[in-house]
Order: sequence, then C-alpha cells, then structure tokens
Amino acid sequence: MKLPNVLTLILSLVLLITGPLAATADSHVNNDQLKKEIEGIVKKGTLKFMESDTEEVTLHFLINAQNELVIFDVTGDNEAACAHVKERLNYKQVKFKQARQLTPYEVNIKFVRDVLE
Repeated sequence: MKLPNVLTLILSLVLLITGPLAATADSHVNNDQLKKEIEGIVKKGTLKFMESDTEEVTLHFLINAQNELVIFDVTGDNEAACAHVKERLNYKQVKFKQARQLTPYEVNIKFVRDVLE
C-alpha cells in the first residue's frame, strides 16, 4: 500500500518542478513576439521626437481582457519619445495571446535614426 503513495508523491513533485520550467521557455518566445508586435506599432509614422541618433524607452504595461495594452509607465531620457510611445500604444489592441490576464510586462524599445534622413 505504501509503494503507490510514494510513487504518487514522486510523480507529483516531478510535475510540480518541471511544469514551470517548460512554461518559462515558452513565455520567453511569446514575449519576443509581443515585443516585435509593439515595436511594429510604435515605429510606424514619423519619429520627429528624435534628438539624437538613438533613443531608448522602457515600457511597463498590462494586457486587459480585450487584449488592449494598458500603459502604466514609460521611462526614458527623451520625454517626447516617452509621450509618443504612450500615445501610440495606450489601449491599442494586440494579437498577442497571454497566459494570464493582467500580468505586468516590461519591454525596452530602441529607436534608431535612419542614415538617409
């Protein structure tokens, strides 16, 4: 009688440990997809705020039940770049399918001035 209980306990521990490890690798791929989608939205149009050859902003947001980005913080050296990112993305729908709703995300976005300008 004790052998099935021990096997059940061992199997439970193995699943408990390996489950999050498998999800971590998959979520990293999904986060890369989300970053590419966000960069595609933000980098469309003119980038008149560019004061130097490169600008970098850090975006903190959630995705709500309607798959909309809810921006709660944008940080960077250029306030105009931060305002541009927030204006373009706040409540913008994305195709990204998240594992859990209202999970906080952080994405770094780097703008590079075109050489031909």
